[in-house]
Amino acid sequence: MGERIGGFRSPEAEQRFAVAYREAMAAGPRPVEQYDVPTSFGTTRVYRHGPDEGAPIVLLHGFMSTSAGWGPFLGAFAERNPVYAVDALGEAGGSVQTRPLASAADRARALEEVLEGLGLSGVHVVGVSAGGWLGVALVVRDPTRVATLSLLEPTTVTSTYHPAVMWRAVLAAAVGSDRAMRWFLRHSFGNDDVLDRPDGRVVLVGTRASRPKLPMLLPPPEDALRAVRIPVLAVFGARNAVHDATRAAARLRELVPHAEVELWPDSGHDLGMFDDTGPVTERVLRFLRSR
Repeated sequence: MGERIGGFRSPEAEQRFAVAYREAMAAGPRPVEQYDVPTSFGTTRVYRHGPDEGAPIVLLHGFMSTSAGWGPFLGAFAERNPVYAVDALGEAGGSVQTRPLASAADRARALEEVLEGLGLSGVHVVGVSAGGWLGVALVVRDPTRVATLSLLEPTTVTSTYHPAVMWRAVLAAAVGSDRAMRWFLRHSFGNDDVLDRPDGRVVLVGTRASRPKLPMLLPPPEDALRAVRIPVLAVFGARNAVHDATRAAARLRELVPHAEVELWPDSGHDLGMFDDTGPVTERVLRFLRSR
């Protein structure tokens, strides 16, 4: 069973990641509390920010970003709401996987158990990139705990990755150098300077240091998306090298007609968030506070 559980490539790689993770977390706001929530698939690390009262916001990060990726957003999100930033189980971070995650349903169940363990309901889920996919998987499995779903450039929900991204990712991983990863990110985001920041460095180190064993991110069944009834916001960047954002946005409008779907014409997969988090946080908060 061990070969089906993600882990680090070596003790030295784990130590390198631990240093990068501590630096990335230290660069952001200090959490009010830290939890290690037991689930059927391992323990999930969660950081809480903000006040005790209010509608809870649950943040789901992009692939290998860890909760540190939300650091620049926390000042706005946690001003009036308790915020729970989740380290994805099965990826490098504070969470520790002990059982294989074989399907989207498994990953959704693990997240569902986290919310149950924290006693959370009526949550506002905000997911970016692969975190958007995980948020959709949760709502498909059990929408009863979720009040709203905000998707920021969600991948593989209504479209697949561009083939060029896939082969570049494979090649960068095979080469295994900072230079190769910068080449990949430059193609994907049009910006590789993020790797010089602590919250970007942790992605690079985590990708090189770990071997995640996760199910492929495949679009959910169309019938499952048509059944979504909770309020949904989805923001896509039209200038996108990761997937066909125009097609993804159009398909989401068709399958979830009540969703607020926006295609930002001058943005790529990062939605400009590396340079300025304001437009994204303002849009998400306006959506949440209108409910």
